[in-house]
Amino acid sequence: MSELIPAYILHSRKYGDSSAILDCFTQTQGRVGVIAKGGLADKKRQSLIQPFIPLLINWRGKGELPTLTHVEAADNGFRLQGKHLYCGIYINELLTYLTAKHDPSLNLFAEYCLALEELSACSDMDQILRRFEVQLLKLTGNIGSFDRQHDGEAVEQGQRYQYRKGFGINQVMDKSPSSVTGQVLIALERHALVDENLKKQAKHFMRHVLAQHLGGRTLKSRELFQEVVK
Repeated sequence: MSELIPAYILHSRKYGDSSAILDCFTQTQGRVGVIAKGGLADKKRQSLIQPFIPLLINWRGKGELPTLTHVEAADNGFRLQGKHLYCGIYINELLTYLTAKHDPSLNLFAEYCLALEELSACSDMDQILRRFEVQLLKLTGNIGSFDRQHDGEAVEQGQRYQYRKGFGINQVMDKSPSSVTGQVLIALERHALVDENLKKQAKHFMRHVLAQHLGGRTLKSRELFQEVVK
């Protein structure tokens, strides 16, 4: 890999005495894992291989874990504080668990950059997270549209709907805990959660949807956030 590729670090873990294994989200190669040899011994490099810093990177080697050969800051990092920091960790976890390696999406990379920019500006967390969740599911091919049923029929505001992995969104007659009104689905599709009631319902619904794709995984960001708001 010779060209410099825009990227962010999603997660890192120590490897040996001074190296680190990095899970990177890149603009043109999707999610890739690399090893930063000696990255923890070099203070300048260590300061760069952190989440939420726009980077330019390249690597050398084949297989599952090539070697990071170059890293530089592409811009100033996003300063996420308080609850917005945990939101950033949350979207990093979603990308880690819900994207396949080496499956690039320019649009998803752009959505990630937008989410970080808005979080750093301390914008409405609910709007930011729901938009990112929706776009992530759509851009990874898990759902087509939130205002259309699986068979292509339009969602109606006054009806209730349910999501099932593999079956999409379909109308239901009962008011089950996992169902939601068409009004909420339309608001999610249009990124227009205009009041607290819609936000609350949308959050509950999206948690149910994402749980089906997370395969029982527990998100550390949720545990951390719950500790903060106690």
